[in-house]
Amino acid sequence: MSAEPIVASLLPDTAEITANDVLIGGVSLRGLAGSYGTPLFVYDEETLRSRCREAAGAFDDGVAFASKSFLCGAMARLAFEEGLCIDVATGGELDLVLRSGVPAGRIIMHGNNKSAEELERAIAVGVHRLVVDNFEEIALLSTLVNASAPLDCLVRVTPGVEAHTHEFVRTGQEDTKFGFSVATGDARKAIDELRAIPGLTLHGVHAHIGSQVFELIGFVESLTILAKFIADDDFDELCVGGGLGVAYVAGESAPSIHEWGDAIRVAANEVGLDSNVRLVGKHCESGDVLIDEAWLPASTGVRSIIATPVTGAYGYSMASNYNRVPRPAVLFVRDGVAREVLRRETFDDMARLEV
Repeated sequence: MSAEPIVASLLPDTAEITANDVLIGGVSLRGLAGSYGTPLFVYDEETLRSRCREAAGAFDDGVAFASKSFLCGAMARLAFEEGLCIDVATGGELDLVLRSGVPAGRIIMHGNNKSAEELERAIAVGVHRLVVDNFEEIALLSTLVNASAPLDCLVRVTPGVEAHTHEFVRTGQEDTKFGFSVATGDARKAIDELRAIPGLTLHGVHAHIGSQVFELIGFVESLTILAKFIADDDFDELCVGGGLGVAYVAGESAPSIHEWGDAIRVAANEVGLDSNVRLVGKHCESGDVLIDEAWLPASTGVRSIIATPVTGAYGYSMASNYNRVPRPAVLFVRDGVAREVLRRETFDDMARLEV
């Protein structure tokens, strides 16, 4: 009986199948086996970078590569270079990611059984986020965190959603060992205790329903539960966790990262989680709205600089001094040189007509 050819969708993006060989990234697998022996792990760097870029584009800044899936210095640097944070779950993973040159401010410290030493180092180096997982950890943090040793956190909650995947990689159901249950009230108690720790900033909640998940409905159900749970908390982050499935064999298919991100955003809008930003001016008029709905990085805030394209025509011509606001300067730029063609208006300019 003849064997069916391998399904191309299971191979990396750059794969080329010839009569007697497979090329990955333009390199012969037969040749690699001859040079390095077998068995051998071969990663297509372009596929890795492409998926990282897709994730960075599909979600807000802070989306992370789970280092437990595969960690070495080169992988950590690659994910960081493509715009991702790095998620670590142990002191060993934290140490290697730091040694690889990834700034602590791009590292998320996870783990359900963190030691005091692991917590101390995470605080000392200044990780981007620490995901709190149990009450013992909260008790430890209350002795380690203070105004001179601050910490930014998320709290891991269990939404009670059972993902359609193997029982060994389900993590969102009620009997999981991870996080605080929403249903029992532990999650609310954890939030209250964390908010009482001076120097600790609680940004929001995190959940993870499982791994190798093919059906997006589980993520939608989890987000819906979490959104209702934190409706009155004024958090600035809600992390729905990873776990998107990957096709391993012929006949399997999984949503793309973009499809995943789109489903999450639609669900967020439906339950009232509005991450659109409205850009407004300073005039005393309700019509002074520059952009009604703008998607901006989560880091955008006071003193951020925002560029808006295609605003030149009539922008200056029809500008007024309403509310005694001076008009801006106008610059022409060419060949790396900027020249001022209209200077910024001053209060003295506006006062010239006074008699």
